[in-house]
Amino acid sequence: VAENGDLANWSIPGKFSPGAGGAVELAQKSRKVGVIMTHVDKYGQPKIKKQCSLPLTACGCVDRIYTDLAVIDVNERGLELIALRDEVSPDEVFEATEASLHYDATNLERF
Repeated sequence: VAENGDLANWSIPGKFSPGAGGAVELAQKSRKVGVIMTHVDKYGQPKIKKQCSLPLTACGCVDRIYTDLAVIDVNERGLELIALRDEVSPDEVFEATEASLHYDATNLERF
């Protein structure tokens, strides 16, 4: 997921993929799109990027990102950290995220 809400989730270059299926249409036509994913890949690299490097599923479609570390809204100001897992600090989320994040410490929820 990119900081502007772009989504790339259906194809990895060099790997077999039978096609996008309904993912493209769902991402493009849904009123709200939430993405559930791990915050980093199996190598510890951020999955929330400044820009997507994989083929796009849909442009600017993501409204909210749910990860194992945090919940992040995508809005007109960019990516807004709205909730953290209990044992995770904002700094840990910033380190695990390539894209820029902002948050309001007084309204940050825990889960």
